[in-house]
Amino acid sequence: MKRIFAAIHLVIISCVVLTGNDIYDKVLGGIISVMSYIYAFRLTGKSAYRLGFNPILMSTTYWIIKTVIDFFIIISTRAIYLNMIERNISSTGAFIILTVFLIIIAEILKSSTGLKKKYW
Repeated sequence: MKRIFAAIHLVIISCVVLTGNDIYDKVLGGIISVMSYIYAFRLTGKSAYRLGFNPILMSTTYWIIKTVIDFFIIISTRAIYLNMIERNISSTGAFIILTVFLIIIAEILKSSTGLKKKYW
């Protein structure tokens, strides 16, 4: 089951069109993956006792949470990007604003959850 959700996650991140530019999509997809990792890792860790510390169940839960979070972050990022384009912001400017915004959110999440891992 976890392989199914891992494959879905891979397809969502690699094939979704956020901006229409391949380079922009890869960069934003990477940042979104880091954010979903932080959320999924912390939520699975907090529910480990309720899951009985079963590694298969925890892994499946992790991939389900990560896939759902990816989906919602991608939908919101796409909506924000399109809104910026409608307000006559260039695609490069919108990409830079979104990238900085998502990196700030990822760093805030990382520091607030206590993760010590460095991503960049």
